[in-house]
Amino acid sequence: MLKISAISFIILILVDQHYGFQSGAPEDVCLDMTPKHYNAKPQLPPAPYKITIDKFSIPEDGTIGVSIGGSEVFRGFLLQARDSQQKIVGKFESHSSAKLLNCLSGTNNAITHRNATDKFSIVLKWKPAGFKGSANFVATVLKSAPIFWTQLKSPQFEVV
Repeated sequence: MLKISAISFIILILVDQHYGFQSGAPEDVCLDMTPKHYNAKPQLPPAPYKITIDKFSIPEDGTIGVSIGGSEVFRGFLLQARDSQQKIVGKFESHSSAKLLNCLSGTNNAITHRNATDKFSIVLKWKPAGFKGSANFVATVLKSAPIFWTQLKSPQFEVV
């Protein structure tokens, strides 16, 4: 009986290490946005992915679309909006293929994948939620463990 339990435990550990966070990034990676898959390092630029936004100047009560996509499929992502001091700002709306995160002391201020299926792109909705000023969207995109890029940035946008 002890042998079966030990074998089951080892299999669970190996499965967890191989697949990483299939259901999205945990909140403890909010600050550095670095996946913990195999303790791997980010890939060097250029990344095959980019972040695009549908407006560069938005009213304070407006919602904008932001998308992640590129020339290759990806399995995971973590996306935030950050101001010029790198503070996480605004809120994301819920999405069927993504889950909301409460980073640092915020609420729904980051969004990550819900599953590790291949994605060609994803379009998400973000609101300023009281924020005014200049910001960029910042993302980590995971092609597959352990291949990922961090600090991908959108063009700067302004909330007026």
